[in-house]
Amino acid sequence: MPGYEDHRAVETYLTTSWKQTRHAVIKRFIGRADQLLELVHHCEAFDEELSSGIVEETGRIIAEVVGEPWSSRPMWEAAIAVCPDREILVEEISRDKAVRGLRPDVAADRALAQILRCHLDARCREAIGVTEYEARVWTSLRRISDDLMRGYQATHGRFPPPGYRCCREHFRDIRGHILLHMPSDRLVGTMKTATIETYFAKFCDECRELAHRAYAEPWSDEAAGMPPYLQEEMTQALAGCVDQLDPPLRDVIHAAYLSSAPARTPDGDEGDGYVTLASDGQAFKRLKKEALRRLRRCVEHKMTERMR
Repeated sequence: MPGYEDHRAVETYLTTSWKQTRHAVIKRFIGRADQLLELVHHCEAFDEELSSGIVEETGRIIAEVVGEPWSSRPMWEAAIAVCPDREILVEEISRDKAVRGLRPDVAADRALAQILRCHLDARCREAIGVTEYEARVWTSLRRISDDLMRGYQATHGRFPPPGYRCCREHFRDIRGHILLHMPSDRLVGTMKTATIETYFAKFCDECRELAHRAYAEPWSDEAAGMPPYLQEEMTQALAGCVDQLDPPLRDVIHAAYLSSAPARTPDGDEGDGYVTLASDGQAFKRLKKEALRRLRRCVEHKMTERMR
């Protein structure tokens, strides 16, 4: 049964590595599309028989593209999640002159690839719960962010420090740039700093990866270096996850990180049924390792849900 790490791997191919997934689907589709392109070649109108043939051939290609597992199972599962909608895709093909060979300046297979690119992007937005409007806003914000990052490098002669793109200072700089240069922009002109922060938390691969590395050890230096807004959210998520641990695991976490109280386990023979664990003992280390493993999964799950 697929676990949480499997789910995360699939999600990566729908977000951070989406271009790889899209390229793989398009390459497989175009490689099987000779008959489809022949069917629509120089077609000005579509009768019932031809339309039926196009629908059938498109369905065959889709089945071959995603019907069998790929060498990368997570990428394959991501491809299934954005599997082309046959009816919509056929309609898009039927409307496009270039894919039907009616525009001599554009190769039919390149036109089909462009249709697939737009179609798959729409399917991906649908799969991860992102609207076209959000995607356009994020494109604008990312462009501004990149300009500011280049400006930082030009001014200071070095790249910004790690995590700079994901800190409130950078979000305020973006807001200032918008007010100065784009106050009337219909997408971002009235956007507040808090809203900019929300977009970066949800869409920025760098910010998501920074958070993911910190979740691997919630009390590490990596976590301490997280942007404040991520620290606040992770602290809230962490508190809930610690409370959900079994008592022996929760005691170990409190003893190791949160207080000076010793950890105890119910395996002892003392009157209260518990025995205190030495912090340098094997039993303590074993429980600590298991507790951190569970916390990593719990915190990452909660943070991923918040970023959706």
